[in-house]
Amino acid sequence: MDRFYLEYKILVNRVGLLGDVSSLMGMLGINIISIGGIPPDRRCFLLEVPGSEYLTPVKSSLGLSPHLELLELHPPTYIDLLTMRHGRKIYSQGDPPMFHFQRQELPILVDFMAETIREKRLPLIGIQGSPRVGKTEAAIAACVHASKKWILFSTTFIRQMVREEMDFSALDEDSVIIIDALTSLHRSGPRHRRLLKEILQQPQAKIVEHPRVFVEELDYEFENFDALIFLKKDAEENGEEELEPNPFNHFDIS
Repeated sequence: MDRFYLEYKILVNRVGLLGDVSSLMGMLGINIISIGGIPPDRRCFLLEVPGSEYLTPVKSSLGLSPHLELLELHPPTYIDLLTMRHGRKIYSQGDPPMFHFQRQELPILVDFMAETIREKRLPLIGIQGSPRVGKTEAAIAACVHASKKWILFSTTFIRQMVREEMDFSALDEDSVIIIDALTSLHRSGPRHRRLLKEILQQPQAKIVEHPRVFVEELDYEFENFDALIFLKKDAEENGEEELEPNPFNHFDIS
């Protein structure tokens, strides 16, 4: 049995629509594992399908309905499963993908970062946001949620801190290095910067705050990141970031 993620948009929210879709799956011998709602007008399903040939009648039957529009039908990604878990569509833009979250969505962000750490092998994650919006707290919480050991390499969390030595023998694949690129590259001494070059060669997952500074100061490109996250204080914090082709042109480097 194969699993598939199905999502449709409700065009006419009539009584019995969900029941009709569920009955169709039953008649086709498809098992519904879970059903979720995405406000304001979408529903999503996690299906267990005997074979890919069963998808053709699903597409044709739902495609004929005037009451809904089929949007997605494919093997589920971890982002699809997060969408079902939280009832919130997690959109990405660009390559590498960039994801937008608001501070009030920190539980979703933490879950997203934790699943990214689990899903990708030794990922490099960049997170941008205003001062005191919760970047470091989200990174630490994501490591705990993913059952990983978090290590602050540089940070302004509670107070400014930079490491000038590291016990590399204590690092393993369950370690996640959290780096504040602004602190490491603009507010530290040569010993820390030399150690930074060493730590970047180590095979650990890394979460980097202010990734644009990495790109500007080191031999990195945005394409080196597995995911880029923009954490906003609220929905009103759009402005220039949303109008620019690349919102990472507006980093806090004060």
